[in-house]
Amino acid sequence: MVFAEKITGKIRVLAVDDDPNVTWILSDGLSQSEYIIETCNDGRAAVTKIADFKPDICLFDIKMPGMDGIQLLNYVKKQDPTVSVIIISGHADTPIVVQAVQGGAEDFMVKPFEVEMVELCIQKVLEKKDLRQRVKRLESELAKKSVWEHFIGESTPFQRVRELIEQIGSTDLNGLIRGERGTGKDIVARTVHQMSDRSHGPFVKVNCAALPSDLLESELFGHERGAFTGAYKSKPGRFELADKGTIFLDEIGEMEAGVQATLLQVLEHKEFYRVGGTQSIKVDVRLITATNVDIEQHIKEKTFRLDLFYRINDLTIHMPPLRERTEDILLLTHHFVGKYEEKLGKDSFHLSSEAERTLLAYQWPGNVRELESLIKRMMIFGEHEVMKHIDHHQGDAVHANGDRNGSGEPFSLNALPEQYFINKTLKEITDGILSQIERRAIQRVLDKHSWNRKKTAKELSVSYRCLLYKIQQYSLSKEGNGLLFGQVHESASHA
Repeated sequence: MVFAEKITGKIRVLAVDDDPNVTWILSDGLSQSEYIIETCNDGRAAVTKIADFKPDICLFDIKMPGMDGIQLLNYVKKQDPTVSVIIISGHADTPIVVQAVQGGAEDFMVKPFEVEMVELCIQKVLEKKDLRQRVKRLESELAKKSVWEHFIGESTPFQRVRELIEQIGSTDLNGLIRGERGTGKDIVARTVHQMSDRSHGPFVKVNCAALPSDLLESELFGHERGAFTGAYKSKPGRFELADKGTIFLDEIGEMEAGVQATLLQVLEHKEFYRVGGTQSIKVDVRLITATNVDIEQHIKEKTFRLDLFYRINDLTIHMPPLRERTEDILLLTHHFVGKYEEKLGKDSFHLSSEAERTLLAYQWPGNVRELESLIKRMMIFGEHEVMKHIDHHQGDAVHANGDRNGSGEPFSLNALPEQYFINKTLKEITDGILSQIERRAIQRVLDKHSWNRKKTAKELSVSYRCLLYKIQQYSLSKEGNGLLFGQVHESASHA
């Protein structure tokens, strides 16, 4: 039971003392001020009065028949810690004072007293309470700012993710985060935890694909000594360690059937047995999961339980790939540069406009994780590492797909005019070839969809904005008139 908010602007005071003269004096004196005062002369009667009256401040005498002031103090603090309590006693007995303060009393008064002294004491307690609330609000605001410190992005898809996190953070629903590898699903999970009421509890992460099923079950739910070979002592599982907090199960789509069944029981009953154990263990955790696989296909193939899917999927967060949030690429780039400048001894590192254009044009199959890795290498070895990395991966893509030039036949260097190779560096030659391949591929899909840009962007798995950038970069038109290799390269390098 938590006491409801007061329905009036006045402070509600409950005075409890077995001496009717004391309660009369307090009732008569405080009722003349900005207080609503209620009294009773018995500790047990005060319990009922507290539930009905919902006081802001309580004045409790120490010695009362049936239920003394310390017992009443403990009861109130257990029901609602925000209620302030002032203890009254006929003697300044140090052990009693210490006991009262340890129990949560805000102040201590000795009889006899004047009503004015009581009012001053109440005001002091209220000022302290107000100060604590202001500090708590400030700490909460600072905590919220720090939550988003590593949540970098201004693109529309990314802002939708942020809005969803803000909406569901304070709930206790189980969440499923979906997205490709490297998109930052673990950061989303941690942010949801930090936005929740469980933020002061533990955040425990487990990669379900990193362990075989028998070891994963022990890792999640613990084991007793002798449960299996090598179990020399009992070990708590990750669910136990996450009690009153959040557990994040990454790559849950890789979890094997036996562990899925156990997990389902835990989610339904909030309790489990350690491997080899006979005593049930109750836990209070919020579950967040993540996957990069087509989990619906796994359900069709009966490798993932439909009932478990419903349990883990109270809400879904789709983490967009980096190619669909091109507006964030340079934001993330400069974030990573700032992050590693001091670590790598590269103060005031500057990224050229050409390198920035190259980063924007790349598709980032490895998403944010790939970008961060590339930025670190670039800061150590130089900007040429960018082209080296991108050329390598685009070359792999051309080889894997055979036809990336849109002609219907594999691309051949022999098809290039001889003058293309004259007075050009290797980088210029490579840039021109890749630009021509990319240009022809985009032109072909645009023509296929009668220049419907949305359908084209979807088929090419790029954002609409990225497609528009490419159309402008390569001067594409509905006529599809091809440019010479040198012209393509020149237009790409000056885009």
